[in-house]
Amino acid sequence: MLSSTVKALVLGLALALGVFAAPHRVDAASHNSSSATTQRARRHYRQGKRAFEAKRYSIALKEFEVGYAIVPRPGFLLNMGHAARRMGDLRRARDYYLKYLESDPPAAERRSTIALVIEIDRQLAAGTTRTHACGARVRGRAQV
Repeated sequence: MLSSTVKALVLGLALALGVFAAPHRVDAASHNSSSATTQRARRHYRQGKRAFEAKRYSIALKEFEVGYAIVPRPGFLLNMGHAARRMGDLRRARDYYLKYLESDPPAAERRSTIALVIEIDRQLAAGTTRTHACGARVRGRAQV
């Protein structure tokens, strides 16, 4: 387990890098393959990105999940984590982030994702319950 000082440094780095922003590009969306399968995954990525930017996080999550089912690129997992976190579903977001970390992402993305997991763990450990904008009660104090 990381010390509280290391956790604070990682979280500060994540905030400085702006990891709490919009979804990252997904490999399926930037790959130049012309296969029909990749094109379908790309379409779901684009629809998910548009929904995320419009703050329709549940729709974004579904689109990213469908895209991942078609072409299981790690970037989809990261975007699914962002959407779930914005919805206030911290446990689900944490699971997506951990699965993303298993894909051995680049160092910068690894650090920022670890920072997100640490922040989620802190929020879940606080055990506070709040009401999300849609009226659902969720655990933690997610900044959505």
